[in-house]
Amino acid sequence: MHRKITALIPTFYRPDGLARVLASLKDTAPSVKCVVAAEVDDIQAVEICRTYNATFTMCEQPLAGCAYAWNTALKASPNDDIYVLGADDAIFTPGWLEASLKALDKIGGSGLVAFKSGHRRKFGDHYMMTRDFIIKHHGGVVAVPHYRSWCVDDEAQWRAKKAKRFIKCDEAVVIHDKGTEDDKGYIMGQSYRELSRAIYYRRHAKGFPLV
Repeated sequence: MHRKITALIPTFYRPDGLARVLASLKDTAPSVKCVVAAEVDDIQAVEICRTYNATFTMCEQPLAGCAYAWNTALKASPNDDIYVLGADDAIFTPGWLEASLKALDKIGGSGLVAFKSGHRRKFGDHYMMTRDFIIKHHGGVVAVPHYRSWCVDDEAQWRAKKAKRFIKCDEAVVIHDKGTEDDKGYIMGQSYRELSRAIYYRRHAKGFPLV
């Protein structure tokens, strides 16, 4: 059965990273639609989207963080079957899509498939989620809006494990290139790290209520 798959990609003034992730998706999974969410004045992102035939959408609320951007991208393409949480610091490697779809079938074709990225053993920094899982188990959003940076992935994957709709696919490799310490996006994200962690621990203690 053909499934409509969309990659949701927040970007924060990283033209090189955005071009790189879109190129990696075009090379490894040309059937996957890409939706990019960027700041209103990010003109370079507009041009890069044109080059790679990606959909561009603006984040009306400035400096709102990656969770807001992921959900903004979702609104631009709300009726697809599967959503891939990408980023402008990610590189998708050959075979990731085929491997992750096989893994998804192992959990009944519904849920969350975590990709292999970085050093994390149980979880991944990037993953795909099915639309029905998002609606039933994830509050109708792809990223829990309580977080501005950290812990979006942790809650999503714990929520999937709780629903018995989680699988880790080590054959689906997505490289997470964190870039340099002076990157504006990382600086902003780091400033919300402790707040996000505090929110995460409170929500974890409550069993991750629906958004």
